[in-house]
Amino acid sequence: MTTRFGYSQRREAGRRLPPGFSGRVVADARAAARGAGERRLMAITGAACIALVIAGHWAITAATSRANLEQWSSTANQIVALEETP
Repeated sequence: MTTRFGYSQRREAGRRLPPGFSGRVVADARAAARGAGERRLMAITGAACIALVIAGHWAITAATSRANLEQWSSTANQIVALEETP
C-alpha cells in the first residue's frame, strides 16, 4: 500500500511541477556551492589585505619612532654640551 501511495504521489507531483524543475534545483544547488567558495576566497583575501595594511602601518610607525628618537637624542646631546660650556 505504501509503495502505491508513493508512486501516486510522484506522478501527481510530476504533473504539477514544470518540466525541468529537478534539473534547475540541482543547478541552483551547485551554483550556491560555488558561491560559498567565492565568498570564502573573498574573506581570505580581505583578511590578508588587512594583515598587510596593519604590518605596513606597524613598520612605518616603528621607523618614524626610531628616527624621532635619534633626532631627540641628538638634540639632548647638544643641550648637554651647551650647558657644560663655560
